[in-house]
Amino acid sequence: MDASTAASEMLWAGSKFIGADCAGPNKAFYMCKQSSADPSACLSQGQAVTRCAGTALATLSGSCSAGFQAYRQCLEGNRRQFSACRDVQEQLQKCYDEAKKL
Repeated sequence: MDASTAASEMLWAGSKFIGADCAGPNKAFYMCKQSSADPSACLSQGQAVTRCAGTALATLSGSCSAGFQAYRQCLEGNRRQFSACRDVQEQLQKCYDEAKKL
């Protein structure tokens, strides 16, 4: 999945998964941006972040599509409050962890 064209609700619902899985690439991108004022200096790091987020979203929308849809709907119906959807998130997390093992 192309994370650069993902809808905002997909990114919001996937943010915790992306944050956990893509911490390394995100840190590398951040450190690069801190060390260089040249926007083109960090293109490869930015592409790595986008690829990583795309992989996480592909797993969520592929292997865990029903749970991801339920989580997105829960968030949308509860003003994007994560705390209102913890039970749905837990089920999605289990699916995601299993899918990553494959």
